[in-house]
Amino acid sequence: MRSKPDGYTLYLGQGSGHDLVTPHFQKMPYDPFNDLIPVCRLSIHSIVMIIRADAPYKNLKEFIEWGKKKDQVTASVSTKAGSVDITFQALGKATGLKMVTVPFRGGAESVTSIVGGQTDCGGNHPSEVISHIKAKRLIPIGVALETRDPAIPDVPTFKELGYNVVSVGSVKGVAAPKGTPPEVIKYLTERFKKVCEDPELIKSMKDIGQPVMFLPGPEFAKFLKDGYDQFGALIKEFNIKLE
Repeated sequence: MRSKPDGYTLYLGQGSGHDLVTPHFQKMPYDPFNDLIPVCRLSIHSIVMIIRADAPYKNLKEFIEWGKKKDQVTASVSTKAGSVDITFQALGKATGLKMVTVPFRGGAESVTSIVGGQTDCGGNHPSEVISHIKAKRLIPIGVALETRDPAIPDVPTFKELGYNVVSVGSVKGVAAPKGTPPEVIKYLTERFKKVCEDPELIKSMKDIGQPVMFLPGPEFAKFLKDGYDQFGALIKEFNIKLE
């Protein structure tokens, strides 16, 4: 933020909760939309719903049928009032389930909870659960993206399954300090685009559950604003507070 705007110091991670979620709860030491220039989007951590392989339900339809017979269902989420928490509260409303989110101190603890059977389902990013999915300990049953996640292409979106629950997830983008010359931004965008087209990078990113989803600066800026507004509307609707 306070670095010399010459293109040599960049912010990797624009579009995370600190940019799209936290500003709705507290004043930030910077303005995500005015103090930074979006260079490009590199990748998205989508939000995927997972269940244990030995659960009495094997897909979202069966989970909803099972859950409607219960007073409530529990979902492990990485943090209180984070993007996963907000998304799963929206999913609960959309499906008519009493969805109680159980926040932990990060994704690792959240995954441990669902693997251990302490919660009925979990919400995580694919990179956090890909090893468990491959080992068939966990089953992914829905993704909260507008389109399917290239890292887990066989998993349908919630929209495909009939529930309009879409989230931008946790975005991994690049930004430069305000005042960086346009020609420098253009150069950086072109170089990152070239990197993102490298087949080896594409494969390695997909293998760890974080697919390359490049988007140039102007389109990325709109994507970020739309995501910010989306989270803001959900936070207001569910009266979510960061305690």
